[in-house]
Amino acid sequence: MTPTSGELLLTRLALSASRSPQAHADFTALLAEAPDTLLPVAFRIALEGSGPVDTAIRDALAAIAADLTETQLVGLLAIVPTGTVALAHTAETFTRTLLQRPCTDRQRSLLLRHLGRTLRGLGRWEEAVPVLEEAVRILRVPAAQDPDSHPDDLADALHGLGRALLCSGRPWKEAEPVLEEAVRILRVPAAEDPDTHQDDLAHALHHLGQTLWQSHRTEEALVIAEEAVQLRRVLAAEDPDKSTLAHVLLHLGDTLTTLGECYEAETAAEEAEAILSPLRAQYPDDYPSEGTLTSAGIPHARDVAGPPRIDPATWPQAT
Repeated sequence: MTPTSGELLLTRLALSASRSPQAHADFTALLAEAPDTLLPVAFRIALEGSGPVDTAIRDALAAIAADLTETQLVGLLAIVPTGTVALAHTAETFTRTLLQRPCTDRQRSLLLRHLGRTLRGLGRWEEAVPVLEEAVRILRVPAAQDPDSHPDDLADALHGLGRALLCSGRPWKEAEPVLEEAVRILRVPAAEDPDTHQDDLAHALHHLGQTLWQSHRTEEALVIAEEAVQLRRVLAAEDPDKSTLAHVLLHLGDTLTTLGECYEAETAAEEAEAILSPLRAQYPDDYPSEGTLTSAGIPHARDVAGPPRIDPATWPQAT
């Protein structure tokens, strides 16, 4: 079977999979014949929007996962584009399958963070909480033994847990200490390697500021919001996408308004609007209209960012 004919057949089956049990069965059987070759083709079809391929791949994987080696699973998971909704169920299935295999603590913590972010991307925030809590528990052990051992991994897990707590409907105060710890840890690598870690710190500061504001710790929230804006300005100078700067400016405006600083709040909102206006014209479905702007209403690039990268080349060494 040539790749072209295989792709055509997979596309036809994918288009029929949700309506026809036979097509669904044929799709699963076809993928099982040559998963290393055909699954990447199925990924491309899913990204092009041809049928319910994501859930079909998920179901196919459930049927063939036991026959796939760890090397195959890691290699295939690595080529699933991170952060894409089109293959979120596929990423979840790959990750859960690998979590059932023997792995080191560091590998398990990486997979748990990957799964946690995938669940967040699917809007399943409550499910993400225990997954990320386990990742945090695992990563605290090496952090206690050697604080310089991958502190950004622990901070990433804490930040992800804080986000899940925020969005799962739990009391805001549950997320506060988690996000405060993430920010405290991230300050060190962000100072030592700003090119790599400043964006992570700015993102964590933003969510901490939102949490403090919601918890009525407004003066503290203002300090954090101002720091987040300052960092975002630095990062925006090198990034053509200024939407994240607009996001933190809007939150700063919310905080200033709560404190009665209306002129400063209006200035922040106007700057955010100047950034968002051309984006709104280009992507009207993704950005709210003027007059309805709030810090909670802007799509935030990092909210759907990809999970930590699974790299087949370093996977065996992730000890």
